[in-house]
Amino acid sequence: MKRRGWKSNPVIFATAMLLLLCVIWGMTFPATRSALAVTDPVQFLALRFGLGIVLAAPFMLVRWYRLSRRREDARHQAAGTFLRGVWVGLFLLCGYVLQVIGMHYTTASRSGFFTGLLVVMAPPLALLLRTSRMSGAAWLGIPLAVGGIYLMADPGAGGMNKGDWLTIACALMFALQMIVLEAVAGKGRDTWTLTYAQMLTVGAGALIWCIVEGTIGRGADTNGDGDVELERGEEVIT
Repeated sequence: MKRRGWKSNPVIFATAMLLLLCVIWGMTFPATRSALAVTDPVQFLALRFGLGIVLAAPFMLVRWYRLSRRREDARHQAAGTFLRGVWVGLFLLCGYVLQVIGMHYTTASRSGFFTGLLVVMAPPLALLLRTSRMSGAAWLGIPLAVGGIYLMADPGAGGMNKGDWLTIACALMFALQMIVLEAVAGKGRDTWTLTYAQMLTVGAGALIWCIVEGTIGRGADTNGDGDVELERGEEVIT
């Protein structure tokens, strides 16, 4: 009898990969918060995605070359997938810009929580845009998310700050990105090109932003003592 490992079960494998993704995703918030102490938010975004673009470029070039040799219409299909990826990447760009700027004014834990609201934002938006239905669990998650926002805001201590609102806007952009991605992903199977196009869009958009704003080479804005201020009462992140 052939033994079936956990990789042979697509449900278990996908769940395990999602759990691993959550762990890695959660670790990015304190790392990003530390990086923002020494560099401009959007400049950090350009460096972050620029590095990813360079590292992934050899693999993508080899992949496109092999596809072009196997199928005559590969280039045409890859171009269509790439354009769809750029469209999705615009929402991703807006989300990341709002996130890194917002994190400049709030804590990593609050940023992580508010960014996670995209999970409860996506189903109602998908229902509104008629791309998919909304489950009962999603409806239940909405009041829980609202309660979580109230507890995190802590009205007695000053309420929401600018960074929190920017991060909530970031969650909205990420939710829209998920919805658009779901819509365009079904039109092709080249997920590599779709992903790389989004990376290029975010990296190029952040670089253009830095050039226009003149922030290339600029460090983080500080309060004069090297500390990045958290705009909530007198609290300061050191």
